[in-house]
Amino acid sequence: MTPVKTLARRAGWLYFLANCVAPFAYLYVPGKILVPGDALATMDHVRAHEGLLRIAIGAEIWNATLGAFAVFLLYRLFERVDKPLSILFAMLFFLAVP
Repeated sequence: MTPVKTLARRAGWLYFLANCVAPFAYLYVPGKILVPGDALATMDHVRAHEGLLRIAIGAEIWNATLGAFAVFLLYRLFERVDKPLSILFAMLFFLAVP
């Protein structure tokens, strides 16, 4: 296998692994914890589902960390095609992490 193919496969797998926890953190947990229009009920749900919220925070950290490594690999892959555009891509991703 060529080095470019290997790099592309690694970046793809890393990006997939980074985002496989996103549906849990973005869809399931807010549906269990948030109560629209009632801050006190939301606070009670946060207290009742503290472990679930901690797991969602861990999933977000997992997503951001592996996503950063995936973006680094994607930058290395795309810099051969268009270096300024790949720098812009990486910068925009890292601006979205915080």
